[in-house]
Amino acid sequence: MSSNPSIPQFVVIKDHTAQSHRHPVVHYVFEDEELDGGVPKDGCIVVDLSDTCSEVVGADSYSPLFQVTECRVEAVASSTAALSTNMGGETTDMMMLTIEGISVEECVPTVSIFVCTIESL
Repeated sequence: MSSNPSIPQFVVIKDHTAQSHRHPVVHYVFEDEELDGGVPKDGCIVVDLSDTCSEVVGADSYSPLFQVTECRVEAVASSTAALSTNMGGETTDMMMLTIEGISVEECVPTVSIFVCTIESL
């Protein structure tokens, strides 16, 4: 593994109740920084990543309408990497963060903001 952490380039939220996928707005915050005051906390999902960004240390939803059930970081091949492989080039994996959870059935939330905290490097 590289000595430089690879912050997830893709984030997807899978809602098992609504059977939907969302790609949220992402704000990366390092552990010694404060969350921007303009970010509405009731729509946030906060995910703590390890110092290598390869593992989820913790995940919390601040929304009463959506709760996290599982969260993981995994390597995925990008479409340009797949294309270069077909042409004899090298494949490079990109990191994706998948957040799974359940929402309130009567009111499917619009979870649009994701905050990721990373331990200081």
